[in-house]
This record gives sequence, structure tokens and C-alpha cells, in this order.
Amino acid sequence: MKVQAVTIRSDIKTLLEVMQLRHERVGAGFSATGMRHRLLDPFMDVTFFSMSQPTFQPHPHAGFSAVTYMLPESDGGFTNRDSLGDTSRIGPGAIHWTQAAAGMVHEEIPEQSGISCQGFQMFVKLPAEKELSAPAAFHANPEVIKTVTANGWSARVLAGSLQGVASPLSQVAQDICLYDLTVEPKAQVNISVDDGLALWAMLISGDITLEMKNYSAPTGIFWSANGTTAAFHGGSRSARLLMGAGMPLKQKFQFSGPFAMSTEERLSDARRRYSQGAMGFLKPSF
Repeated sequence: MKVQAVTIRSDIKTLLEVMQLRHERVGAGFSATGMRHRLLDPFMDVTFFSMSQPTFQPHPHAGFSAVTYMLPESDGGFTNRDSLGDTSRIGPGAIHWTQAAAGMVHEEIPEQSGISCQGFQMFVKLPAEKELSAPAAFHANPEVIKTVTANGWSARVLAGSLQGVASPLSQVAQDICLYDLTVEPKAQVNISVDDGLALWAMLISGDITLEMKNYSAPTGIFWSANGTTAAFHGGSRSARLLMGAGMPLKQKFQFSGPFAMSTEERLSDARRRYSQGAMGFLKPSF
């Protein structure tokens, strides 16, 4: 009897973990779904938020990038100000990348109090060799963000590239991909990124099917870095996901409040520099 060899596709990413998330009210006019996991590396955390009132006064960051993406259907947008002198409107569909690095101060608040803003904020760790580089801010308005359209799904390419379509944010220091996906019921979705990039998704509405199991929002999903393609199906309802991919740093770092540095010495120095005004100053707007 002849035994037929079974071919195992080496391009398929392994599904590592699925975790149920919770959407919680954090304060007046502010609720959020947070996701923090070692498999997010180099992302430190991902938060889906709804904010209608000014919540956070000017505050510093150092050692990582703080990325804010406003959903295109958001009722309102943010006003962003930073100690580099930038003032930007993060309107519906826009993305703002605060590459804090050695340190800067910023403030992001709803441009009109009482109007709800829905979007994501992500903290992305800079590698140790870049965490003390000069801070910078990058911005992309919705009209310059391109969309990949496939059979039953579409993706706005916020960072990196997908199917030959590139994000306008080409100057950021990290090797990151970021996609805003809308998936129709039962649609087959294949997302391909470079081998070596760990892939994750946050499902914020609807449901999807992964390896014959159905998952409803809010859910966090993590795939391996090995392989290039993650595959899943739309469920019984239209689904919305934010997907991110990045080269895992596999570097330990010290995380304290608004700072994340590779050593305790650098963390202490960041605190000192902030207290001495070296990261700049920003007067509160509320």
C-alpha cells in the first residue's frame, strides 16, 4: 500500500491564543477595551476607546510611540498638541504617531466636549538602540490612507503595507503593519505579512470564525511570528477588527507610568529630564 505524503503549508501562521476582552467605563465620558499581552511585542498595549470629555491633561512619554487612530465613523475627533510645537486635528479616519523616543509632552482631547470620539490608542516600544533618538510626530489624514478591497472584506492600510498598498507613514522608526478591517458575514479573509512579524487582532464588533470556532467581540487574537498568512472567516454578522503586526523585540524593558526604557538607569534619567523641563512644556487646555 502506497502512503501518500501530506504537505504542510509553511506559510500559514499558527494561531497561538484567543482571549475574551471587556469594555469598561473608566471615568466620566471615557470607556475603553484594553489589551495587554506578551504576544503583542513590540506593541505594549492596545486600547479601543470612546471619549466625549477631556480626560488626560498634558503628560510626557519616552522610550516608545503613542499611536492614535480615530475610526472613520467616529462622531468627533481629537485636538493633539505636543511640546515640539505640533497642533493637529485627529479627525475621523486620521492617524497620529507620537514617536516620543527620548521624550516629549503631548495632550489629546476631544475637539468638542460632549461629542463622542471612537478610536484606538496603541503604545509601540522602540528598540533599545532607538529609544533615545530625537522625538518626532507623524500624521496622516483620511484622504491619504488607502484601502485594500477584496471579496467580502476591506482594509485601510494605516501602517506598513498590504497587498502592495503602502501607508503614508513611511518615516516611523518601527517595522509595523496596522490595518482597519471590515469583514462581511462568511467572507474568507487572508492577511499576509512578512515572515517574522507577529500578528494580532482586536475584534471590536460582530463575530468571526477561526479554526472552526466562532468568536464574538470584544476579543483579542494572537498569531505566531513564523509564517506569512493568517486566515479566518466572517461569522454570522459583519465584523470589525484592528490588526497589527511587528517584529518582536524580545527585549526586556522597565515600564513606569509614561516611560518605558531598556534599563533602570535610562528610566531614572527620563524622570530627571522630564522634571527639569528637558522634554518641553505644554500648558493644559482644560
